[in-house]
Amino acid sequence: MRNLIALCGNKVLHHFRERLEYLQLLMRLETTAEGWFRIELLRVFDGIREIAIEGTNKKAQGAGSRPDFMLKVRSRPLLVELKVLPTDRNYRYGWQRFVAGSNNKRDFERLGAADRDGVIYIYWPNFRDWKVCAANIEGKYAVECVRHDPIPCSSGHVVLSYWATRGDAEAKQR
Repeated sequence: MRNLIALCGNKVLHHFRERLEYLQLLMRLETTAEGWFRIELLRVFDGIREIAIEGTNKKAQGAGSRPDFMLKVRSRPLLVELKVLPTDRNYRYGWQRFVAGSNNKRDFERLGAADRDGVIYIYWPNFRDWKVCAANIEGKYAVECVRHDPIPCSSGHVVLSYWATRGDAEAKQR
C-alpha cells in the first residue's frame, strides 16, 4: 500500500482538489456516490505508468467478493478496498456510521489479516470527528492509517485516508 501511496497519493489529492465543487455538492446532498469516487480513482491510477488496473469489484460467478480495486503496482499485485462513509442525517458521527455497516468491519478485518493490501477510506465533513473515528479503527483492528489528506471545503473537510496492515505491510508477501 505504501508503494501505491508513494506513486499516486499526491496525484489523487490534486485530482480531488480540482473537483472541489463536486465534493461540496456531495456534502450538501449528504450522499456517498461511491461509484463516482471509484471512477475518479481509476482515472488517476490509469494515468500512472507503474500501476496496472487488473480488475474491479464485480463478483465473479462462483467466487467470493472481490476487492474494489485489483491493481499491480510495479508488478506486485495489490488488493484494495474503497470505503466512502460520510456522516449524514442518520449517522451524525463517523464511528457511528462505520459500525452501522457489516462490510466496513469485514473490510478492515481482511486488511488486518493481510487478506487485503489496503483500504482507501473517504470521509466528510468534520475533520475532528474523522480523527476520533480513525483512532477507534486503529484501536479495534490490526491496521494503521498511513496517510490522510484533509481537503478544506465550504462546509467542512473531505478526508482521503489510506490504510494498511499494522507494521510493514509492504514486506508481507501474499
